[in-house]
Amino acid sequence: MFQLRGVKMKPAAILLLTVLLVLPQVAGAATAAEPSPRGPSDPAEIEQFADNLMTNRFKQSGAVLTVVGDGKVLLNKGYGYADIETQTPVDADQTLFAMASVSKTVTAAAVMQQVEQGKIDLDADVQTYMDGLNIPNETDVPVTMADLLTHTSGFERGEGDISLLMPPEARKTLDEFVEQSMPPVVREPGTVYRYDNFAYTLQGYILGKVLDMPYEEVIKQNIFEPLGMENSGFGRAEQTEGRLANAYSSEGQKLDVYKNGLAPAYAPSGGLVTTGSDMAKFMLAMLGEGETGILQSDTITDMEAVHFKMSDRQPISGYGFEFFSRQSYNGEVVAGKGGDMGGFHSYVWLLPEQGVGAMFVTNTDTFASYDGIFKSFMDHYYPKTEATSINEEFPTLSTEELAKYEGYYRNLRQPSRYAQVTADDGFLQFQSSEMLNFRLQPQSSEADFFRDTYGNGVGFHKDKEGRVDYLYSDYYKDTWYEKMPDFEAYQDVDADGPYADSIEAIRLMGLSTEESEKNFGPEEAVTRSEFVGQLAKVANSQLLNTPSRFADVQDDPNVQAIQLFTELGGITGYPDGTFRPDQPITREEAALMVFRIASASYGTSLSESTVTFSDPPSSWAADGVKFMIDSQLYDQEVQRDPDGTYNYRPTAPLLRQEAAITLVKLVNVTQ
Repeated sequence: MFQLRGVKMKPAAILLLTVLLVLPQVAGAATAAEPSPRGPSDPAEIEQFADNLMTNRFKQSGAVLTVVGDGKVLLNKGYGYADIETQTPVDADQTLFAMASVSKTVTAAAVMQQVEQGKIDLDADVQTYMDGLNIPNETDVPVTMADLLTHTSGFERGEGDISLLMPPEARKTLDEFVEQSMPPVVREPGTVYRYDNFAYTLQGYILGKVLDMPYEEVIKQNIFEPLGMENSGFGRAEQTEGRLANAYSSEGQKLDVYKNGLAPAYAPSGGLVTTGSDMAKFMLAMLGEGETGILQSDTITDMEAVHFKMSDRQPISGYGFEFFSRQSYNGEVVAGKGGDMGGFHSYVWLLPEQGVGAMFVTNTDTFASYDGIFKSFMDHYYPKTEATSINEEFPTLSTEELAKYEGYYRNLRQPSRYAQVTADDGFLQFQSSEMLNFRLQPQSSEADFFRDTYGNGVGFHKDKEGRVDYLYSDYYKDTWYEKMPDFEAYQDVDADGPYADSIEAIRLMGLSTEESEKNFGPEEAVTRSEFVGQLAKVANSQLLNTPSRFADVQDDPNVQAIQLFTELGGITGYPDGTFRPDQPITREEAALMVFRIASASYGTSLSESTVTFSDPPSSWAADGVKFMIDSQLYDQEVQRDPDGTYNYRPTAPLLRQEAAITLVKLVNVTQ
């Protein structure tokens, strides 16, 4: 779901400056400790290195760094505070951290246990194990467990459990969520990469069906208890309150993770809560070390191997592992898994050939990028040598050779993000909708492979006819971008008019109702159904397949989005039990709808709004209109009079050209 991160939109220039300043500094993080022989071995030296690396970063908010090697724990140390207000220090043995998507590695390990026992076949249609539940599939290729493990399921949508945003009493069980939110398969499974939370949720569902017990019990019996992970679980407040580290925003504000962030007990994609000492036990097990094993050595090797890639230069996923930050490996084989949620960020990396593993986790968004910690570790213990350095002669490609890559590309995971690739004097220029601009240098060693300004690989994929159809950037990491067709300009939109840029932007974001049509209808009113459908695309959440409570939307194309927002409390119908989907939505209705959805999802409030109106909205819509103005989500039809009052034109129909501006702004402040 979308989350407004503040009432004022963050300027694109500030975002760009932040990225340009932070990335080089993170990549070049240095420590004072002298490098040891290749690999960590001396606990005293490791602690000195860790103290130099961590102390200055985490004087206030907290973190844990854990290192294992040679079959034992070499370091497990907490830094900073689990609770800033009470000055409660982080205890690496006792303080709980939410690991977010590192949970997927635990889920994958449980799946592979069942593969070992012959209860799951990685190459079989997963519907074999789903007790009759059907996956809508627009291709002729079934989804396999291997596809789920490698994020190549082909599902149209793949985000997390929307019931996390509902009040605790309304949250769904794992079975309910999967059965009510099953997305269709729209791309051939096993062929296209898009990070897929739902695929891992589905694995948990399948584990429950295969073993006839709740997912969390599967993990407890098969992972936690054998390894002695006594402080680990997939629990919520009743199991973690008082021990879970508080989470903090990048501005230092305490985040209420229990309200709408921490995954519930059944979230196989992101619900793990654990300690540094427990993760040390898991890492040792995944290195084939430790007192107890949970998997055969061949299975562990298989999990940590590359099973999907763009090319040899861009390995992407194993079974529960990822191969990002490849340029930081310094010639070593690394299998890693990161986790991110509001206030918590974690990364586990294993060097299976060295028998070494490490885990970093923090409770602040200030250090949301763990690349700097990882790179510092690798540069210190496995420094790049002449043999591992890449020296290439860069070819010069003609304009004709570069032209095949040109076009617009849409992010498969967050379709409202897109990028334009253009040829420029022997290079490619990559400019994203987030205002990031990279020059792409062609590489001689492999066709269709480039590097950006910071050394990240950018690869292009071709279809069977040799046409470029996808790109993948190591900078964005979590998805491929799909090349869009060349759209003709709308015939009814003035290219020099004030709405043209926003209309073109929502077309590229996939927010237009009919993006391939010749006409946009800029002065046509937006219907209630159309606006809900657009908000659902901005939110980029799983939709609900349950029957709508409104009798007049059963055949509406946006019925699933209407039901989703109804259950979240974001929209209400009329007293007669109808929604009236084809009725034009007024400007104040649209404002209230945005405000209610933001409030239901993230507790957005109007604590000190001072907005006044020359043409007041209806009393029932006033909070919504104030919110739109405070958040600067309004279009240019809104005027501020000399006396400081606003004319929102609240009862006028919302026109498509006006909605385009609001939607673009909404995307900018939520992603």
